[in-house]
Amino acid sequence: MHEAETLADQIAIIRRGKLIASGTSAQLKRDLLGAPIWQVCLAQPIDAWPHLNGNLQVESQDALSLCYSTENPKVANPALLNRLHEIGASVLTLSEKPRSLEDVYLKLVQ
Repeated sequence: MHEAETLADQIAIIRRGKLIASGTSAQLKRDLLGAPIWQVCLAQPIDAWPHLNGNLQVESQDALSLCYSTENPKVANPALLNRLHEIGASVLTLSEKPRSLEDVYLKLVQ
């Protein structure tokens, strides 16, 4: 799967002799797995996450990290970082959680 993801321009997934999905790796991930998941990690825990605007859909959270999806990361990510800065939270990292072609395949064959 890794080789197909890194080398192929187009990917076709066949199951029991039938084509069940095709497209670029990015298209398949977006279509079958939804919007990318982002994760922000803090240097120190916080008691509660601040009220977040409607641009984020929270997937999971704890005192040190928040995982969320957004359709518009160019707007949502800076807004989140500004809000965290306003409450004095120290952001350690903000990154997109990696998703693989294997995740797509597993979603298709479930």
